[in-house]
Amino acid sequence: MANEVKFGTTNVASAGTAIQLQSSTDKTRKVKVITLSAPGANTGNIYFGDSAVSSTNCLEIIKGNDPYRHVFKRPISADTFYADAGTNGDDLGWLIEYAGRGG
Repeated sequence: MANEVKFGTTNVASAGTAIQLQSSTDKTRKVKVITLSAPGANTGNIYFGDSAVSSTNCLEIIKGNDPYRHVFKRPISADTFYADAGTNGDDLGWLIEYAGRGG
């Protein structure tokens, strides 16, 4: 059975404010793979991490670069992911592959 995949875009309306990605995902599910991208149309880069994400505590996603893909050794809850930005109104594109229902 194939794993479920969801994708979307999270807009950071106010730079310096962590935005949870879970509003567009099923937070009760476990994530196996996440792919992230910052569109070239963004003014700045995107910061990705947990609820404490900031420009100094993050995985920085460089605008216009190839997407970043991460495979988790142990699936992680979808409500763990947050985005921030250095510029108001910038976006983070994401694609999540959920682990099977058992894990």
